[in-house]
This record gives sequence, C-alpha cells and structure tokens, in this order.
Amino acid sequence: MSEPQKAEPTANHDNRGRFVAGNRAAAGNPVHKKMAEHRRAILEALTDAEVVAVIRKLYDLAVGGDVAAARTLLDRLAGPAQALDIESRLVDLENRLNGGR
Repeated sequence: MSEPQKAEPTANHDNRGRFVAGNRAAAGNPVHKKMAEHRRAILEALTDAEVVAVIRKLYDLAVGGDVAAARTLLDRLAGPAQALDIESRLVDLENRLNGGR
C-alpha cells in the first residue's frame, strides 16, 4: 500500500488536512452543539424509571391503536422506513440474473 499523500499546510489546514486552531469552521455546527446540550439536560433531568415509563406509555398507546405512537416507537427501534425504488431494484436483479447483460 502506498503512503497517504501529505498536503501542503494552508492558513486553515495542517499538512494532514485537519483544521488548525483558530479556524472558524473547526468549531463545529452551533445548532448541533445546542441540541447536544439539550439532550444532555434532558437525560440529566430524567431518572431511568421515568424514561422507562415514557417508553411504556408510548408502547401502550401503540398497542391501543395510536398510529402515530406506533410509528414513533418503530422509528426509534428499527429506524425510519426507507422509500423503495422497486423498478430499479428489479432491473438490477434482472441484470445480475442475466449475467450483467
């Protein structure tokens, strides 16, 4: 394997391509930073039993027929449903079955 190429340092990046100290972009996204602070505050404010109670209530609502609760619960457990492009998947499958023709 070859060695990774070293970049020439610039005013914003070092020779490995990383942000240098003082670069504004190196500070990260302020919105994400604020959201992380909010999440941390929520987690610190709730006990484990309270979190379990919320999850249990969401489950009970979902089982009781609340579609929004079921969607929220499933999205959190399995990830949101992904749109499927059936036609392109069928074409890919046919191409593989026909030896890539």
